[in-house]
Amino acid sequence: MKITLIRPYYMHNPYEPPLGVAILAGYLEEKGYSVSIIDFEAAWVKSKDKIKKHIEAEDPDIVGVSFFTYDRFEAVKVANAAKELGKVVIGGGLHITFDPINTLQSIPSIDIGVLGEGEETLFELVKVLEEDRSLQDIEGIAYRRNGKVVINQLRPLISNLDSLPMPAYHLLPMVKYPYHQILGSRGCSYNCIFCASPEFWRRRVRFRTYKIVVDEIEYLIKNYGQKEFDFKDDVLFLNKEWTKNLCNELLERNIDIRWNCLGRADVIDEPLFKLMRKAGCETLRFGIESGNERILRVINKNITKQQVRHAVKVAKEIPFEVGTLFMLGHPSETMDEMEETCQFAVELSAEHYSFKPTDVYPGTQLFHIAVKEGLLPKEYNWFEKGRYKAGFLTYDDVPSYESSQFSRGPLEDTAKKFYLRTFFARAFTLKSLSDFNISRFRTEIGFIPKSSKDFRIFVSEVIRELRIKRTLKQRFLGIVVVTICILRKGGKAFYHRFKKSFQLGIRRTPLAGTLIRHR
Repeated sequence: MKITLIRPYYMHNPYEPPLGVAILAGYLEEKGYSVSIIDFEAAWVKSKDKIKKHIEAEDPDIVGVSFFTYDRFEAVKVANAAKELGKVVIGGGLHITFDPINTLQSIPSIDIGVLGEGEETLFELVKVLEEDRSLQDIEGIAYRRNGKVVINQLRPLISNLDSLPMPAYHLLPMVKYPYHQILGSRGCSYNCIFCASPEFWRRRVRFRTYKIVVDEIEYLIKNYGQKEFDFKDDVLFLNKEWTKNLCNELLERNIDIRWNCLGRADVIDEPLFKLMRKAGCETLRFGIESGNERILRVINKNITKQQVRHAVKVAKEIPFEVGTLFMLGHPSETMDEMEETCQFAVELSAEHYSFKPTDVYPGTQLFHIAVKEGLLPKEYNWFEKGRYKAGFLTYDDVPSYESSQFSRGPLEDTAKKFYLRTFFARAFTLKSLSDFNISRFRTEIGFIPKSSKDFRIFVSEVIRELRIKRTLKQRFLGIVVVTICILRKGGKAFYHRFKKSFQLGIRRTPLAGTLIRHR
């Protein structure tokens, strides 16, 4: 029996290898099955006709489709194409795990859903289908029986992650990915209201043996040459001893790589950070989410601003490049509290920023809060199109947390403003060539205006920045850096938007007068 596993197209991150799919493929191959992978995102394939041609070329008996909430409609397109070709269609991933009944009721082309951790479940399911046996005893699946969706008992998590084989990298178009993904652990023990990961992994954290992880890194370098690695762990250095062993193993084997990871601001160990830097870690990203203490408690982040300041300070002194991740529009959040988040981001002066509206996903506490507050119906149909249109860092038909105070549009506009302010804060206060390089190549402008409204936001933020007390030298250097970044990000497109905006009346904005008045 032949199986084809598919990641659908969505333009979410076409340069990122689908690690989860590759692990599933490796597991099935180890069990003796013929497996192939189609990465439609890397291939930029989204039309149904081309999808069918790719599936026909592989000619599998079973098609497995990865379902995330943000790409679920593209995944449905793949499922429909596979079903039209007479294939057995299995869906798996975060979305189906937390929305199995609605998914199977809404999408007839999906025969079976794999819920939660998929390796053992998918193998048993393929074996049962091959032998034409009943599905009723397979743990961790959802399927239809007599027209109704049946959800079987969940399967226990894999106790030993070392039992999993290496991901089937040989089935992926590795030359298309500019960096490798690597996974040292699965799970998160924290309780943030906006994240489904703790629920998916049942608040357990399991680590692979560090030597096996380093073996995989060596394999990737030897076979594919790329030395950039992104650790996908929810919190890599949660287990300090494990991370220490990983770094020492990299150093002992003289493996020269550049890598980054995500961590928490309340799990700080300066000696460990120095060892990580020595072992090739270049960037630490901290999920901070808010710059307001009350909101940090509301979202169960369980960190303080002082912990964040300390973490960023230590990381910058090592030195790492630091990424700070923020969300806007949390439950009960006010505009003043969002402004505090921006001020806090400016204070931290990181090399990388992220601001985005707070999205609502199935499997999160935030979804239940949205239902309780009447913002979403309890039986929300995730497969009704047209409710939410993709915007600035938001996805098609993924709801943002919208209250009576803030809707999706204003939240997106606020995110744009905050990107500009954090960029300007560095561009207009250059202290060194390093600051210039960070402004130009790292921080940069968070967005290039794509509409007249965007351009008005851009102009208003430039004016706001010029009204801040600056020296003439700071203003001049700031304008130079901004101009360089505009040209680098797409000067021609920016010029045409600038010209169009002026034709719509922006020329009346006293920008020239502002430049003169504040010298």
